[in-house]
Amino acid sequence: MKLSTTLNLYSLLESSHSPERMIEAVKVCSSLGYEDIDVYLKGVIHLPPKELEEWITRMERAIRQCGVSVSQCHLYFGKVERDSLEEYENKVVKSFEIADRMGIGWGVIHPIDYRGLYGVSTEESIRLNVAYFRRLQEKVKPKTTGLAFENIMGCDFASADVLIAICDEACKYGKAGVCWDTGHANLSEGVDQAESIRALGNRLKCLHAHDNHGRFDEHLLPMMGTVDWRKLIAALREIGYEGDFVYESAQPTKHLPEDDLLRKEFIKYSVKLGKYMLENF
Repeated sequence: MKLSTTLNLYSLLESSHSPERMIEAVKVCSSLGYEDIDVYLKGVIHLPPKELEEWITRMERAIRQCGVSVSQCHLYFGKVERDSLEEYENKVVKSFEIADRMGIGWGVIHPIDYRGLYGVSTEESIRLNVAYFRRLQEKVKPKTTGLAFENIMGCDFASADVLIAICDEACKYGKAGVCWDTGHANLSEGVDQAESIRALGNRLKCLHAHDNHGRFDEHLLPMMGTVDWRKLIAALREIGYEGDFVYESAQPTKHLPEDDLLRKEFIKYSVKLGKYMLENF
């Protein structure tokens, strides 16, 4: 497993995800020890067409010049409302198109909680998510990028069993997998992370690694909360996980001073922490 990070470890300031700062984040994160990055695409889909073209060109140049790989990305996500499902789906499609154009292997998406929206059964929600997956495939016709469904706390998708059911059916229509979010799992009552990872097996393609104290989605670095990282990493090794160990841990940096001194020191520490865990756990 390579150690990787979402670019917002550097680019997130307050609640701002600047597309320009994401390009700088590639240079900073690679210079401080990261060999792989996760591109956060939610922040770029609203760029006007010409600016988006320029951003893609400059981002790809930065990735190439820094010699980093991009194993996964986070596609568009947000609050889903009954009367704006089509608009939401169109935003996911746009981010999916960008990911595929950039040749990124996996794009992480949130399943849609149809049971919460419409009161349907879990089985029907699974069916509707597979239909959603099929529509995304038909609209984008991806050459490279697969879609990995992420576990979400507080709904059916906290369970590995439900993600397995969606993934196995979706694989009939395109490249599908699962992203395991360690922080979401830690907020989901009754979820054993190591057992869930074992159950997912080779369906597990992506990871969002972050910690919390079991009460809020804090997005802390590992070992700053209550996740059992030794058991989790052992389970990843047991299933032969072929993806990267990708931090989604930007919250501790978002309010640091903009002179970057503390931010860069924190990023250096995050690399040391990740490498220690991957070498010793």
